Amino acid sequence: MPKFPKDKLLDSKQYYSLPTNQVFVRPPVKKIKIELYWQDATGETIKGFDDVRHFADFLKANPELAKAIGYISKK
Repeated sequence: MPKFPKDKLLDSKQYYSLPTNQVFVRPPVKKIKIELYWQDATGETIKGFDDVRHFADFLKANPELAKAIGYISKK
């Protein structure tokens, strides 16, 4: 995991943009929450999954997203 760049240390009210697929985190990390929202073909906003298995299947079908969030599948 990339380390937080020391020249970019910010207080909690400041934000800056990151290149795609890079997330900087200051340890210790106690909890992470990922929420996914998308729109279906009718334009209806959809949130969440029925269960963890559906979320895992979604990540397997979207390997770039899985890589970005650190998902590791069993071989």
